Amino acid sequence: MSVEPNQRQIRAQIFSVVLIASAAAFTAVWLLPVAICNYVVPLIMLTMSILLLACGIAWQRKVTRQTQEKDSPTRMLTPPDQQKKTAKERDADGLG
Repeated sequence: MSVEPNQRQIRAQIFSVVLIASAAAFTAVWLLPVAICNYVVPLIMLTMSILLLACGIAWQRKVTRQTQEKDSPTRMLTPPDQQKKTAKERDADGLG
C-alpha cells in the first residue's frame, strides 16, 4: 500500500524550496556588499598602503644615494672633466 503525495503536499514542498532559495538569494544579495566592504576594501587599502610605503622608501634611498654621490669627497677631488668618464676610460688615461 503506497501512499502517493497529493497535490497539497507537492505544492507545500515546492513552496518550501522556493522560500529557502529566495531566503538564500536575499541573504547573499545583502551579505555581498558587507563582505566587499569588510574584507575586499580593507585588503585593497592595505595593499595600496604597502605599495605607497615601498615607493616612498625607494624614493628616499634614491635621493639619499644621489646626495651622497654628489657630496662625496672622492668626487670633489676628481677634476670635472674626469667625473663623467667610465672606469675603463680612466684606466686608459692612467688615472685609475
